[in-house]
Amino acid sequence: MCAWMVELWPNLKWMAGLFERVKSFVSRHLGDIYKTGELDREAIVVIFASTETV
Repeated sequence: MCAWMVELWPNLKWMAGLFERVKSFVSRHLGDIYKTGELDREAIVVIFASTETV
């Protein structure tokens, strides 16, 4: 794995562009990775909170 991938988890649109694939292909591939246990979804998914200042 590339060193930058350890710290940066790109979004689906960015990954699709990087690998020159449609988003549905990347999404399906990631789903397969989770199903096989290669990655644990709970360990890598971060829920982002946003705040708005007035």
